[in-house]
Amino acid sequence: MLQTSRSSSALPGGSRQNCPPPLDWDPYHVAYMEWCDNIEKASNGRVKFTRFPTGTLLQLPQLWDGVKSGTADVAVVHTPLHPGNFPMTTVLQLPGLFPNSRIGSMVTQKLVEEGYMDKELKDVKVLFAMINFPGDVGCKSKQIRTLEDWKGLRVGVMGEPETTMVKMLGAVPVAIPVTDQYIALDRNAIDATMLEAMGQVAFKFEQVNKYFTEARLSVRHHYMNFNKDSWNALPKDIQKIFEENSGMKAAERTGVIFDSKNKQAAEWIESVAKKRGNPPIYHPSEEEFARWMQTLEPLYDKVINETEAMELPARKMIDRCRELVEEYSM
Repeated sequence: MLQTSRSSSALPGGSRQNCPPPLDWDPYHVAYMEWCDNIEKASNGRVKFTRFPTGTLLQLPQLWDGVKSGTADVAVVHTPLHPGNFPMTTVLQLPGLFPNSRIGSMVTQKLVEEGYMDKELKDVKVLFAMINFPGDVGCKSKQIRTLEDWKGLRVGVMGEPETTMVKMLGAVPVAIPVTDQYIALDRNAIDATMLEAMGQVAFKFEQVNKYFTEARLSVRHHYMNFNKDSWNALPKDIQKIFEENSGMKAAERTGVIFDSKNKQAAEWIESVAKKRGNPPIYHPSEEEFARWMQTLEPLYDKVINETEAMELPARKMIDRCRELVEEYSM
């Protein structure tokens, strides 16, 4: 049994006017289904997934406990939904580390392979890691162009370090599940949302938000996890098929899919904006982005020091992360 971390209804199919793009644009759906298909094919039908969209077998916040207990044999765990459970992964969610999903997913996978997350992932068999595209910000009231534009905005957030990051930028974090943020926007309970373009479209935020900025700040990590007992019960040759189709190969492939689909979603947002007379996605200059990152420097010290206090090698991992980003960017 496999439970994915994004509902298959997140992007309705068809081309009805004013509806989001079809399901085959959703990188979560495309990447996970391709991975399942590859393993089923490689095993000549000996492996067969029963696929459950989120909310059917388990709700999104239940996936971590569900895969550990065996309610699902395999599940994609969305780490920000489990504060305190993934301290080292949380360090990798600091802003500005990754230029895109491909590099971020490969770097995270390599760090998992090198053992940096062994303590927090010891209860499952990790098949591969992935990240979303570094997040944009959608805003209902104004376009965020400068550091000063963040001041006072109520921004929907999910966990740390996003909450503290938003505070440091001068905005007001509002802890609210992403599934509830559309209603919050519509009712003026929040002013802005922080998700990559694909996420903004998946949850239809472009129907409410008038302005979008390529912020490149918010990153969320996911792990494809296998229940340990279920994994150990598999024949060795089937385990080998899983491993041959997982690891770095799956991390890079998933990242490529996320980057490609995010580009499509950004184009969709711009097409909607043009029809409605709204401005296109704003891309801050490197100089302005550097101002944001300078403001966020204390966040690095805060998160790293808190994690080091747990006797975890956070600073060493960040140094290694930066080496790998440079290596995989060549």
